[in-house]
Amino acid sequence: MAKRSLFIWIFLVMLLMFLAVYGCNNSNTTQPNVTSSLPTDTLTTSATSITTNPTGNILEFEDFFIYLSLKDQDIPTQIHLMISNDSPLSPAIDQISAEAQTKLDVVDFSKDFILFAFMGYQGVTGPTIEITKIWQINNTIYVEAYFDKGGPTYQPASSSPVNIVKVSKENMTQFGEITFILIDQYGEERARTTCEIPE
Repeated sequence: MAKRSLFIWIFLVMLLMFLAVYGCNNSNTTQPNVTSSLPTDTLTTSATSITTNPTGNILEFEDFFIYLSLKDQDIPTQIHLMISNDSPLSPAIDQISAEAQTKLDVVDFSKDFILFAFMGYQGVTGPTIEITKIWQINNTIYVEAYFDKGGPTYQPASSSPVNIVKVSKENMTQFGEITFILIDQYGEERARTTCEIPE
């Protein structure tokens, strides 16, 4: 009987030692740094970067491809907006095709507007800009775009990439004088403009 009690005590002591060691190992384990992607109203701005997760007023948009030629290759990174049938084309555009003009003429500007995002002059052919997200916070609309600067397979020459989208006004929370800020995939501001957007 005494022998059996001794074995039980030894077993319990070993079990407690195992649990203590296991608990210490777990308490020293570094937890991964997890960043939440839940919507938030937090907006942090510095001289060159903007970090934010868009709130519920994400603006819907779709590609609006039209054939156009540019006046010259030395075009800066910029945003241009067409908010009505009377809106002028960007000064960077030399001409558009008749088919493209017809496509612009049938846009219902009471519901949508056209946004041009120019990447800016590139010393090679192949780079692209693609708008990935648009959202509004108060009187500011943020346009996030992926700037593909190219790689070793791109050809030497020059280009000025542009992405054109049709943006729906449906989810807009504010109209009137709106500031548009173009940011890249790293959250850095690349261009901004202000435009009067009618309701």
